[in-house]
Amino acid sequence: MKLRGIVLRVVAVVTVALAAGHLAQFLRADAPLAELQSTPHTTVILASDDLSVPKSASLDSGLSGAEPALTGITSVAADLAPVDACATTLHLAPAPYAMIDLALTAPCNAGERIVVRHAGLSFTARTDQTGAATLQLPALQTDAVVTVYLTKSAIALARITIPEADLQRRFVFQWSSGESFTLRAIEGGQGDDLAGKILSLGLASVQDPLLAQVYTYPPDDSQAVDLAVELRVAQTICGQTLAAQTLTSARGQVHLTEFPVAMPLCGSPGDILVLKNLALDLTLATPN
Repeated sequence: MKLRGIVLRVVAVVTVALAAGHLAQFLRADAPLAELQSTPHTTVILASDDLSVPKSASLDSGLSGAEPALTGITSVAADLAPVDACATTLHLAPAPYAMIDLALTAPCNAGERIVVRHAGLSFTARTDQTGAATLQLPALQTDAVVTVYLTKSAIALARITIPEADLQRRFVFQWSSGESFTLRAIEGGQGDDLAGKILSLGLASVQDPLLAQVYTYPPDDSQAVDLAVELRVAQTICGQTLAAQTLTSARGQVHLTEFPVAMPLCGSPGDILVLKNLALDLTLATPN
């Protein structure tokens, strides 16, 4: 009996667990955040042997929980001239549709893998041959703190206020492997192709990639939205459990849920695994 092409439908029911504390906390230490709040677009550079980009990019390797306690911080205004040849700067700017433009300059980190984090969202990128990186990411909180993990035991942090983020509802599916998950959305019962509304983040060609896909809900709350994630089953991943997470952002509140994906046993490569019912009930997850 041929099993190829059979769609395996797995209903993944996500339970709202407010009491369990699924609200994503970005920074654990209060002092660094207060320092950031005093000057928008501030860059904070921190060097420590314990804070380099983890060799393992799995979502449970320290990239999904609270940041390490930050000590020995030096604040550097983003518009100041570099004090040395290796000076790192991180600049954030508001972009339309509650997005953030990020510009990193790290002359001594040319062509290196970096990890970008914001409110639980994590994805990989790479600096160019001059040590620069420019990209855009969605604001999940109005008071947005963005962290860039570099090699050579350094991280850069910056803060920006995006008032429009408070009006956005977003869903994120992120994972820590090179597999090609595909987030799909159906709005109002219409089966139209909405691929253009799905933002893909992360560079898969780096070692230990972190990838994410982001969907922004329509402004009309009454419009029904069905979200699903698809993954083609391959011999390299069958029978395994892949690490993944979902983020639900509403009214500036971010809820993170661990979401391990159990792959079917080997023997039916080419089948498609479909994950449904992923998003939290926003009316329950966000108090009025």
